[in-house]
Amino acid sequence: MKINYKSILYITVLAALTYACDNEPVDLGEEIPDVVVGTPNTTDTDGDGLSDIAENKLSDQDTDGDGIPDYLDEDDDNDGVLTADENPDTNGNKVPDDALDTDGDGIPNYLDADDDGDGIPTQNEAPLALQDSDEDGVLDYLDDDDDGDGVPTLVENGVTLQNSDNDGTPDYLDTDDDNDGVLTIYEGYEDELDTDEDGILNYLDDDDDGDGKTTEFEESDPDGDGNPSDAVDSDGDGTPDYLDIYNFDLSACDAGDDPENPQEIDNFAYFDLTGYTDVVTGGDESITVSYHATENGAYFNNQVLSSPYQNTTQLEDVVYIRIADATTGSLIKIEELYLFVVSCD
Repeated sequence: MKINYKSILYITVLAALTYACDNEPVDLGEEIPDVVVGTPNTTDTDGDGLSDIAENKLSDQDTDGDGIPDYLDEDDDNDGVLTADENPDTNGNKVPDDALDTDGDGIPNYLDADDDGDGIPTQNEAPLALQDSDEDGVLDYLDDDDDGDGVPTLVENGVTLQNSDNDGTPDYLDTDDDNDGVLTIYEGYEDELDTDEDGILNYLDDDDDGDGKTTEFEESDPDGDGNPSDAVDSDGDGTPDYLDIYNFDLSACDAGDDPENPQEIDNFAYFDLTGYTDVVTGGDESITVSYHATENGAYFNNQVLSSPYQNTTQLEDVVYIRIADATTGSLIKIEELYLFVVSCD
């Protein structure tokens, strides 16, 4: 008789399975592991949108050094903004491969204590108060130019609260850093504009042209909106007074003084001062103008010069204009008039 071993094996296995279903499981000497809820790639203990593995649970990474590992810390960098609110995972895969990095320094915002790289820690820029100093729609803690003046907050030494004009408002929040009446954004920071070449850039210089008169005094912004587009240009040369060391200038050609040789050039000429009065007054009859040899003469209303006036130094000279009230005679201000001798050609 031929034995069918395959049939016997099948019947034996079937019987064993039937017995196992009706009785306690056989102890094979191996412990059955507990059921794991979730997987290492999706478990997010602190609920910040990143998996524990992505937050380096195995190494207990603690970015802010507060004693709480990142995978248990709701604010990994301790900047006052919860990790979940710093866009650590915009595509939802619980991995920070697309985390927001506002300042582009290679450190994502959720691990960066200075999100905008302006030198001021995020927690000091009132992130929870939604502070937006320049009202540009970008909160200060994400804005590298908090006051919108064209000068990066980092350059304005926000971390040291630099206050150039001592007005109580630090430069990084001050739209007019030198308090000269012209908003910083119009003073050529990017071009490193330094009109008087004194080593102080215009946006920090309250006397941009170095003529001894403050920018504000020279009527840099008559309408008070901070934009110098309406700045006074007394001599009409296209350069406003606050940038023009020669607010008033007058030229005359040198025809020579020798009757025998009228074309002889001696670098002296005669200037019609009274003919310049309308330029100074702009037709305003409420003021009077006189010309003086010195500033003291203009102040005390003496040393009056007659017209035409011949320069006393070769090629150029300066006289002082006294501008006074036509009714009372009281001094309003003193301006300098620069005289230049030019060729008659």
